[in-house]
Amino acid sequence: MTGSFLTGKNSRSSPVAEALNAETIASGVYSDAQTCRFRVLGAASVSSVQSVLGAVLIDHGETGIEQALASLNQRLFLIFIIAFGITILVSLVLAGLIATPVTRLSRAARRLADKEILPSALPTFPRRADEIGDLAVSLKHMARALIERADASDAFAAEVAHELKNPLTSLRSAAETLRIVKDPEKRERLLQVLA
Repeated sequence: MTGSFLTGKNSRSSPVAEALNAETIASGVYSDAQTCRFRVLGAASVSSVQSVLGAVLIDHGETGIEQALASLNQRLFLIFIIAFGITILVSLVLAGLIATPVTRLSRAARRLADKEILPSALPTFPRRADEIGDLAVSLKHMARALIERADASDAFAAEVAHELKNPLTSLRSAAETLRIVKDPEKRERLLQVLA
């Protein structure tokens, strides 16, 4: 056997030699640098009242330890696979519950801004009593309010334009008539209208 024994005292002697010399229990780990394997050895001295008669060696080969490590590796790999699966499942659930509705609202808002749809066509999520449902309802109310304000602004602009049209028409008519009229009294009245 090539390698070295490592004990609690970092000595290079075997556990059997320690047990025979010290009349005690000795243990050590035998490591083989070439194969990267190790084994655990333990020795206990067998003594009578006067002297040490011998030592009992307990050898636990690397196969048990390697099997335990292989089993641990398999369990860790299984835990990793389960955790990865749970992560994928949670991602899909979150995508379905959060990302998909928000994407639908975003697309509908863009179409509403481009005047492709009316506010009534905005998606609502009546079964959702969470923030996404509140967002959909708020977006619909906001769109209706904005359209009402835009319609009111258009109506006001049309009314102002109509109100300005009558005086401008009168002024234009008076200016055109001024060129034609030769009577000084009528010309004076037209100039008063223009002023």
